[in-house]
Amino acid sequence: MTNFLRPLTIILALSLCLSPLSVFGQAEGEVVPADAPVTEVDPTPEGAEQVTIDSSLLETTVNPQADTLTPQVPDAPPTDDATTTPIDIPPDADPVSMPAPVIAPDIALVIEVDVLEVTPMDVVELQPKKEYTFALQGNTIPAKATTDWTKSQTEKEKSRPVKQVSNAVALDVQSNGVLEVSGACTDPYYVVLLYKSADDYDKSPASYIFNKAFDCVGGRYSYAISDLPKDLASGTYYLLVGGQGAKGGWKPISSLAPIAITNQKDAQ
Repeated sequence: MTNFLRPLTIILALSLCLSPLSVFGQAEGEVVPADAPVTEVDPTPEGAEQVTIDSSLLETTVNPQADTLTPQVPDAPPTDDATTTPIDIPPDADPVSMPAPVIAPDIALVIEVDVLEVTPMDVVELQPKKEYTFALQGNTIPAKATTDWTKSQTEKEKSRPVKQVSNAVALDVQSNGVLEVSGACTDPYYVVLLYKSADDYDKSPASYIFNKAFDCVGGRYSYAISDLPKDLASGTYYLLVGGQGAKGGWKPISSLAPIAITNQKDAQ
């Protein structure tokens, strides 16, 4: 094949050397006008025979810019139907099955309860603990209407008849250790007083053992004594009820009532 291409190469070389002009028909150093027509020059010399070569006789060209020549693999002929390879399964083979789920058995929780027999009990009404017992001791003693501690020194020196209060207080000695005091009142407040001696209300009014004041409602008073001092010794005491206004001290509105009080601690 190399010998066949060699005459063609010689003919191309001779055609380039015989013409003193360039491929554009311009001599060296000649200035061509810008509007001059361009004449295409056929590089083949006159009388040269053009040879047509079959493409199968040409050698394969190589691209110098490519690192490697990628071989062209002929495409496989297209097929319309896909084929599969059958697998023979023996008729006596055991089928593959999933393991059966494990179900937890039901758990019955048994609780034994002992039923206690309940014995009915009688309902007993609780009573407050009796701390004191009261008993009337003799007759009442009239009280002074005007006590000495409310008089001035001049009034004390004058000899005047002394007004007395003989209104007896109503006393109710209850079995549960409560002494109920009641009566009539005209002042805004009434005061329940208890003294150790019969004349303490007149000479030493601050020495009281019990002193409670309450509103006079409807012209009557009523109070149940049950909150005496727990360390009160057994003995005879004197009960007095006084009236008191919005200002000033109290004044007797009842006679003195001697009462025998017994502390249950002393009786044990």
